Amino acid sequence: MVRGFGSCVSAFLAVVAQQRPVLQAPIPAPALLVRAAGAASLQQARHYAAADLRGKVAKTGQKKVDKKADDEGDALPFFYPAPAPGRLPSLGRSKPQAVGLPFEPRHKRESHRLLRAIDVEARQRHDADGREALVFGVGPTGAGRLEPGSVVLVEQLTSRSSPRRAAFAGVLVAVRRRGLLSSLTLRAHVAGTGVELTVPVFAPSVSRIKVLKRVSGFAGGRENVARALRERPGLAPVAFAAVDDLVLRDAEQERRLAEGSRR
Repeated sequence: MVRGFGSCVSAFLAVVAQQRPVLQAPIPAPALLVRAAGAASLQQARHYAAADLRGKVAKTGQKKVDKKADDEGDALPFFYPAPAPGRLPSLGRSKPQAVGLPFEPRHKRESHRLLRAIDVEARQRHDADGREALVFGVGPTGAGRLEPGSVVLVEQLTSRSSPRRAAFAGVLVAVRRRGLLSSLTLRAHVAGTGVELTVPVFAPSVSRIKVLKRVSGFAGGRENVARALRERPGLAPVAFAAVDDLVLRDAEQERRLAEGSRR
């Protein structure tokens, strides 16, 4: 059996030795011509690509120059919250819902009371224009707080190195009241497409939150106002097409007030 295996190996080596000259044979002339033509076409393609790339680089560079001219301006200073008033506010045995926080089953523990006090103080330090009253209202009943269905305008800073602002106005579809992590969700129609934006209320990048039209009692028994307005936009108390008109009216009113103050 061993002799048979040795004979098979020797036969295989003999076949490989016979095929070796064929494998090492020189490349015929037609194959060389094909390679030369391929190299020439590749070089020509690279030439055209380089020409196109030069044009694109010049065009992109021009765009960068224009953008740099638009971004010229003094950089905004660093954001610093208001200084701490001193000791943490004393909340006593108040429940989390009374200070704008969700219910906690362990809210009676001293550690949870301390966290609630820190959250209330942080909101006071980050509230520069009274936006806390818009979200949580005034007093234990929360009078004057925003409700779904209102039209809200939000201005955000897109960059602090170059003071550029972006505004978004829409119908308020959700209010998330979670203390310092509270947020507003706005919905608008842009070119016939529904667009939603969630804005953190106490974020330093949000420069202004303004109510263009206040609506109360729209939510009623609806558990998910955002879903209802997505499926049936006609239920909105203010038509989505009228949001742009409210923004234009507000801008015109601010312009007149600015001109009157200058006089």
